Amino acid sequence: MSAFDTLVDFGAGFDWITPAWAFLQDFRHGGGADFGIAAGYGYDSGDIKRMLKSYGIDAWGAMLNRDGDTVMITCDKNKAQLAYNVLRQKGAVIMYAPRGCTNA
Repeated sequence: MSAFDTLVDFGAGFDWITPAWAFLQDFRHGGGADFGIAAGYGYDSGDIKRMLKSYGIDAWGAMLNRDGDTVMITCDKNKAQLAYNVLRQKGAVIMYAPRGCTNA
């Protein structure tokens, strides 16, 4: 790891606002359904949020994992299957999805 990578990694450790906001959104929505989408395959966190929003799915907590290879995003549990279908239809590489989501 280069010195710059180490510095960026260290600085990212101070970002407590994004996870705290995601936690508050989870609480507000009564929990959520978590997805992991591979980063670097055509969609960033903003693209994913806009894509889901266009189908009436609110998404929050869009952030990269520590390694920077997975976009983590949460949506309402009741719309998890629809979100899963939309993500697959649009070609997003789904690393993990909520239990019960099926290829429909």
